[in-house]
Amino acid sequence: MTVARQEWIHALDRVIELGFLLEQDQRVSLDRMGLTPSRVQLVWVLGMSGPHTHRALADQLGIVPRSVTDLVDGLELIGLVTRGPHATDRRASVVTLTTQGRAVMKRLQKDQQRFATALFNDFPDDLLEPLTRSLDHLLATLRPLVEEGSK
Repeated sequence: MTVARQEWIHALDRVIELGFLLEQDQRVSLDRMGLTPSRVQLVWVLGMSGPHTHRALADQLGIVPRSVTDLVDGLELIGLVTRGPHATDRRASVVTLTTQGRAVMKRLQKDQQRFATALFNDFPDDLLEPLTRSLDHLLATLRPLVEEGSK
């Protein structure tokens, strides 16, 4: 077994701190909107790619269909989504954003734009591409580790 180098530990500390700070910012922002990360994730999927069945949402979000039902129930209760009949499968329903849900999606996108501007406005251009490439590499390494750990 390879022993972790001190530089690796330091880099991991920075990544963990980044994760904590992003999660804290997200929690504060979503609390102001009365939403949870799980609900926002579902709204984001619908906002980015249109109406979905419960099964398609479960697959997209990586959760069980029962959890999708709970999320949709909550979002329907606050007027962000509606359920409608599926065009070809009468056992399935299609979840769609309401006008209010689309407005929330637009606000989420504007908030994302504002946050990206605040975070990267003073970031040196010559460092942005290497940062993105490094993060892509890190995420590609992390995803299988997380999948393996959840088995």
